[in-house]
Amino acid sequence: MKFKILFLSALLIMLLTQKAFGVVNQPPSRELKVQVDDAALYVRIVGNLESRNVLIGINGGPGQSSHYMVSLEQLASKDFAVVTYDQRGTGRSTTPSGGYTLLDHVADIEAIRKAIGAEKVHIMGHSWGGIVAMFYATVHPQMVSSIMLMGSGPPSKKMSLPGQAKLAQRIRQLMQLGIIPKSLPPNISELLEAILPAYFSNPSYKIPDELKRTSIRANTNQMTLSAVGDWDFTAEVAKLDHRVLMLWGEEDPFGLPMAEATKLALSAAKVEFVLLKKCGHYWHECLNEFLLHVRAFLKPRPVPELAFAKELQETLYNGLKKYNGKGISFAIIAAGHRTWIGVSGVSHGTTPIKPDTLFDAGSITKNFVAALTLKLVEEGLLTLDDPLHKWLPDYPNIDNTITIRQLLNHTSGLFSLQGPSIRPILKDPKRIWTPKEVLTTLVGKPHFSKGEGWQYSNTGYILLGMIIENATRSKISTELRNRFWKPLGLDSIFFAVEETLPVNIAHGWIDLNGDKVLDDFSVFPRTAFHSPLKGAGGIFSTTEDLAKWAHALFQERIVVSKGSLKQMLAFHSPVSKPLLSGYGLGIQRFTPRIFNELELWGHAGNSLGYSALMWYLPDYSVSIALITNREQNDEFYLWVINDLLSVIKSNLKKIPRL
Repeated sequence: MKFKILFLSALLIMLLTQKAFGVVNQPPSRELKVQVDDAALYVRIVGNLESRNVLIGINGGPGQSSHYMVSLEQLASKDFAVVTYDQRGTGRSTTPSGGYTLLDHVADIEAIRKAIGAEKVHIMGHSWGGIVAMFYATVHPQMVSSIMLMGSGPPSKKMSLPGQAKLAQRIRQLMQLGIIPKSLPPNISELLEAILPAYFSNPSYKIPDELKRTSIRANTNQMTLSAVGDWDFTAEVAKLDHRVLMLWGEEDPFGLPMAEATKLALSAAKVEFVLLKKCGHYWHECLNEFLLHVRAFLKPRPVPELAFAKELQETLYNGLKKYNGKGISFAIIAAGHRTWIGVSGVSHGTTPIKPDTLFDAGSITKNFVAALTLKLVEEGLLTLDDPLHKWLPDYPNIDNTITIRQLLNHTSGLFSLQGPSIRPILKDPKRIWTPKEVLTTLVGKPHFSKGEGWQYSNTGYILLGMIIENATRSKISTELRNRFWKPLGLDSIFFAVEETLPVNIAHGWIDLNGDKVLDDFSVFPRTAFHSPLKGAGGIFSTTEDLAKWAHALFQERIVVSKGSLKQMLAFHSPVSKPLLSGYGLGIQRFTPRIFNELELWGHAGNSLGYSALMWYLPDYSVSIALITNREQNDEFYLWVINDLLSVIKSNLKKIPRL
């Protein structure tokens, strides 16, 4: 008798029909087919996906369908959605031509997450499904809100061997008692039904008919076991820092030591371990207690206020007063705390700066355009090595063999449209300039040949904007809103000229005539200023939404793929700006010795009457944004932000980088 394969093949067997366990008033269900490679996955959804609280249940037993997961649907409500699915080659899903590795299963879950439009998900894995759930979390940690495991297999085959031996011993004992037949059938479905009593705390437990009607495909079972082989991802699991609920039946036939080994492997996670009494490998014996613990775990927990918010607010007020500022807004997102927004000063007259006040973010726009470019690369619409001539006509003083990558990291050598070169634009403030007019009349000779140095260039990002519009046949603002802002809930970001701006914009102040008195530049139309710089600037935002963007891009890593973010963070050095120690693809790395010896990634922006910063502190998992409504003043700009950074550094502890 071969018990060696039983851990994965019989680890989770239960198959329920569509009957739920007496559930009443359950939200309606709907079905979805999700295509992954050449397989179509059957997905069942119950509850409200719009709530942004979504649980994906991963059933156990390679080759088995997900019918028995139906009891999880009792968790669904108007505020919570439960998603279950038949794994590739099982149940109502189709059989792929190949591919049953853990990475293939991870790809399936990720495809489902994207198909249902969930930014992040709670994942629950049962037995073999627990192995898949943990592996998914190691590959896509930022997509996981929390992890729940019931009777989960461990992160290595070696850890599973004692449990398999215990299960085999349990089966032999029940054979001696006549509960399991001594001669087991060769057919895998009949075999699993025969040994099912071993999985329950009470071997005489009256197994419902729906549990006996196990749907399993022998070929899928065998191919999965072969593909998974001697799995071992203990090193990766040790890095997970999520909240984890581990549920284990007191009489689970695989034995408590296997559960303890899995718990030990989750060394950096916040593990809540629960031993379910009078329960075996499946939750159905103790359904009420099981659901009670899951609901308690999923219940939203109060997020604490930022303990040093008062100190930050005082720093804003004092800095504004000391350095002759006009108005200022600052937002910070620190791990485990509520977002905090602090403001001080005025927009104009006696109109105060408020948390929902918008500002011109200037060149921070470049970070958004770079992320959009990388997204199009992921989709195969363009490549980083595409030359300009592939997408655009020739223009004077612009080498048409410059690549998209060189535009992104400012190694193109292109003349930059800024400073004195934009004066002709401002002569007619209401004029809308076309990119062609700008590129043919205002761009001077290049600073150097492509790839031969580094020079910040607005012109490069104007060209990027044109390439994006040609590749997508759409406006930049439309692509940014549909791909990023709307899915991320960034409702207070707008793109000048292409979109109507709200009225709650801070007035920008600048010394127009050199008399050292700030003038209100907002009395002048800005159309002529923003229209030619589309792609290099143009975004208006609150500091809160800029901080949220930085958090999504760098901390949650849900804006672009891991590979794309890695390319964005490949910093070119040296650069010709003392405040910067490197420039990646639309991301600036700031000089630590100038900024409190802190590692800072993000982007700065300066526009007529505004100065802005958007930063991520990787050693503290903190995202911040600061904008003032006055022209750049190095004393104000540097000292105020350093005062704020000093407060952050003294109040937070370093966190291991992701």
